[in-house]
Amino acid sequence: MSAFSGRPSFSKWEIDLEKRRIALIDQLLADNGAMMINDLFRLVRTTD
Repeated sequence: MSAFSGRPSFSKWEIDLEKRRIALIDQLLADNGAMMINDLFRLVRTTD
């Protein structure tokens, strides 16, 4: 968290990691079609 603004700040590495996670979720949804959100969370936890 930034000491100056009180807002969270993220490193480039953290942002890149989050982008990769989002891309993985997008790919999982594309590959598996509609999923229940609990199924998606379980799948993400096992691949994280």
